[in-house]
Amino acid sequence: MNKTILIIIGLVCAVISAAAENKPEKSLLETTFAMQYAPSFNESADAFSSINTVINQVRGGYGGTLVCEPKNDILDSPAFLAYYLRAFSQPDSMDSNGLKNYDYRFERILTRLSRFPDATKDPRLDWDVFRAFLIYENSLKGQEYYYSEENGIKCGQGLSSPKDLLWSYINSNSEAILKDAKRLKWWTDNLAQDIENFGQYPLRVWYAMELVALSDQPTAKLIAEQEQAAEKSRESDKKKGKDDMFPPLTPNPYNLFMVIDEKDDAPRTFKEAIQKVAQSQKLGYECWGIDPDKTPAPKVLSEDLSSHGCVFGPIVNVISQESWSTKEQYFRVSLFRPIGRRGSYYDISLPDKTSEDGVFFFTYNLTLYVWPKARMNDAVIKMLLKSNLIDETTYKTYLEKGIKPLEITMSGKLVQAEDKPTIPSQVITISLGMLMLFIMWVVIFLPIRLILKYKNSKP
Repeated sequence: MNKTILIIIGLVCAVISAAAENKPEKSLLETTFAMQYAPSFNESADAFSSINTVINQVRGGYGGTLVCEPKNDILDSPAFLAYYLRAFSQPDSMDSNGLKNYDYRFERILTRLSRFPDATKDPRLDWDVFRAFLIYENSLKGQEYYYSEENGIKCGQGLSSPKDLLWSYINSNSEAILKDAKRLKWWTDNLAQDIENFGQYPLRVWYAMELVALSDQPTAKLIAEQEQAAEKSRESDKKKGKDDMFPPLTPNPYNLFMVIDEKDDAPRTFKEAIQKVAQSQKLGYECWGIDPDKTPAPKVLSEDLSSHGCVFGPIVNVISQESWSTKEQYFRVSLFRPIGRRGSYYDISLPDKTSEDGVFFFTYNLTLYVWPKARMNDAVIKMLLKSNLIDETTYKTYLEKGIKPLEITMSGKLVQAEDKPTIPSQVITISLGMLMLFIMWVVIFLPIRLILKYKNSKP
């Protein structure tokens, strides 16, 4: 009897656990993103027929029309992209053949959009693009590769998918999204949907953070200035015959690290390390949810600074985000293009969703923010508030749902030693006035006084 009860309890727990794992994406796909709520594009019957013809060609394995057809009012319309995503957002199957077809279909449309990006400028596409991502998130859960067999050899292949499309779409539409309060709320609500359930939605975290980064004009300006200075330096080197086709990677506000000349020169404390890393890029710093006195000293890591996969770069000692991880990880979003790809779009590689080890660096508004990786979801919501993408009222609703507040444990502003102190204009005016009086006294009054003194001294 007891054994039977335990088995029943175990089965109930398993069902509840499985439901909890898939509930948010599934519930959204059955409500907000159910097909009956799909936006209409009011295309003509002829346009709809042409769209279906091309979609059926791609379904049959032929994507030549998308490759060869020049710019076209139908193929490069928002309506075509919407119907294409509705047709192909779900893989035919989860085996290698199904994923191969899925990869091919998204490779074709992403390549087309890289040539003719205006098709993505219609806000009605928000629904279809995010729905495609939800299906990917629910069925493939962040999968970036699949294996296919060619001539008996098993080969790993990159998987083009809605995660790549969503990243590109948010980037190309960020200016319009950030200017439209209603549209911005739609995006922040959906990207942060049920985010309080830690670890379940690793993908959405990065798209929300990208939207924050795209709203950050001061840091973007700093990076542009750094790139201009680097370009001038390269031009100068070319004139001196020092042309380097693949210069080594250098730190910037979005890829922070600090080169250590000697391991003995490494910062001895967490606080010292954060200060030096931030100041090396002319940033302030702020730590959330980290006790600086209890956080260990940073580990010095050896990094290959090659900027090109086929070229070995210098191996140097650095202090970076991963200096506090038990095991060094590649814990950041990266963009890459495989050799031989026709299109100019990028694949997006996202960090390991299970990692809770160490700290995370994020730069916003010329400030380096540092928080534990284990508190990523809490930090994302706080960063949405910090960047004014959500308001205090919305933030409180997330706290009520289970998001935990993150306290500021350490902060500092950049003090640039090379900057000259500024002098108030009033002080300058007064000083100039006093200088003029002194000159007048020397040039006019002093000679008169001496003459009078001389006259009075005569017998």
